[in-house]
Amino acid sequence: MKPCADIDVTIFGSGVMSEDDGSGFCLDSDGTSSGPGAQDADGMPIYLSAIKEWMIELGASMVSISIRTDMAWYRLGKPSKQYALWYEPILRTAKIGRSIITMLKDQSRVARLSFADVIKRLSGFQKDHCAYISSDPAFVERYVVVHGQIILQLFSEFPDCRLKNVHL
Repeated sequence: MKPCADIDVTIFGSGVMSEDDGSGFCLDSDGTSSGPGAQDADGMPIYLSAIKEWMIELGASMVSISIRTDMAWYRLGKPSKQYALWYEPILRTAKIGRSIITMLKDQSRVARLSFADVIKRLSGFQKDHCAYISSDPAFVERYVVVHGQIILQLFSEFPDCRLKNVHL
């Protein structure tokens, strides 16, 4: 969970709320989603109070973002055009974080994979890979450093204790 108390802007949300059937969202492919938020026609329009926290949940084939207000937790579905500019960078960074976690899990010892190795592997991804940033290692390094707080938060919440204290 990432508390919003340390930011200097109050963020509010609005959208269409539908019942959560627990199926999750698959937002990894082409920007389309499956699950209760995929249909815009079903649901009730809502206007939320200030967002207090947000959280990214990772699965093998699932990434979802949830927000908490004073009233409840809300899992976000496919964003409207006005929220896509906020949503897409976080979703992209979560996918990159998941790819780094996969790289680290594939090592016999997590410490064997250095920051430079991670950058090299990320810059080697093809353009169609969900965690593609760029083929330029300097640009990839800048992206990972700028978004490092989100990526490290994913590490700290990952259930594998070998990854909880990773410091790239």
